[in-house]
Amino acid sequence: MKSFTLTIIQAVALIGMPVAFAEATEKCEKTCDLAQKADCAACPVTAAMDALPKISYVIAGEASACAKSAETAKAAGKEVKYVVAGKELCCETMANEAHVEAVETFVASFASTKSCEASGKTYVGTKGYDCGTHASTVAALAKKAMDGVKVTHIVAGKEYCCPEEAGKAAKEAGAKVTYAVAEEKTQCAATNRMSVAVAKYKAAIQAIAKAEAETAANAAANS
Repeated sequence: MKSFTLTIIQAVALIGMPVAFAEATEKCEKTCDLAQKADCAACPVTAAMDALPKISYVIAGEASACAKSAETAKAAGKEVKYVVAGKELCCETMANEAHVEAVETFVASFASTKSCEASGKTYVGTKGYDCGTHASTVAALAKKAMDGVKVTHIVAGKEYCCPEEAGKAAKEAGAKVTYAVAEEKTQCAATNRMSVAVAKYKAAIQAIAKAEAETAANAAANS
């Protein structure tokens, strides 16, 4: 779970995707991870990951964003509280569950349109579009990319696409189900939920970035 603890900000740096991002996007689709890499500074996925909800901490009454400091403090017997989506929790297990739910909620609402009367724009995620129709197209593109993310269930070396069949096979074999999505594998259902949410978000960001880079390139070529 700790590898998914991410920094939250209010904006995703996707507005006005320049043509120069096209090459970076293609390169980074396979190489970027959650860490900031020098050669992926322009990677839209790297930038967008900062928008996902995170767990922060209150260590002996002091706010902190450092998971390692929280672990050290807890081991030393100090009071550690967890903050997720503005809610303070005293139980790490509850905090991890709340974190998964917060990320799932964020991702689920990403591929939808929201109108803003004040700006007159229609938003998809944190980006506003002047044209509502175009915004709907972008949202549909993101949704399609998200729907393309699949989970494979593995029991005793055999792959199942149906979770019910995998569960039945695991019970009969006295084995555990391994969940595989993208390059992540786990036997923890909660960790799998996080993996799925993050994989869907990445897929949506990549699809939007690629489409916008292509649009910018075409506009530049026709100007």
